Amino acid sequence: MRKLIWMALFFAGIASAADAPPAAPADGSATDAAIALLKTGSANFDVTWNGIPLGDATIALSPADAHGCYHYESVTRPVGAVSWLYGSPHEISLFCIRDGVIRSSHYEYSIDKRPDDSFTLDFDWANKTVKTVKGGVTTTRDLPEIAYDR
Repeated sequence: MRKLIWMALFFAGIASAADAPPAAPADGSATDAAIALLKTGSANFDVTWNGIPLGDATIALSPADAHGCYHYESVTRPVGAVSWLYGSPHEISLFCIRDGVIRSSHYEYSIDKRPDDSFTLDFDWANKTVKTVKGGVTTTRDLPEIAYDR
C-alpha cells in the first residue's frame, strides 16, 4: 500500500511539473531546460493492516545537489509487536531525470531487525552495470537500458 501511495505522489508531482514553467538552466544548455522538475515535499501516513494500527511512515522527496536530481526517503516507524518482530524499514533512493527518463544512481534498503535483508544498489549507466552489496557480498550485473531501483 505504501508503494501505491508513493507512486500516486510521484505521478502527481510529474503532472504538476508539466504545468509549471521550465526552470532556468543551470548552465544555459537546452538539455537542462528540458528536465521536468518534480514536486518535492514530505507526507506522513498511518500504517494499518485490516484496521489495526501498525505505526506510521514518512515519505519525502527533496532536490539533490544536481539539477533534475532527487533524494527519496521512506522511514517506517512500527509500534508494539511489529517493531519487536519485524523492525523499522528505511529506504533511500537517489535518482535523476535525464532526457525524460528516470535514472537511479543509488538505493539503500535497511531494516534494523533483519540486517540480512538490507542491501544497496549502485547504478553505473556509463558502463551499464549495477553493483549490489548484501550481507557483505558484492555482485555486479549488467544493467538494461531501462532499470529502476525498488
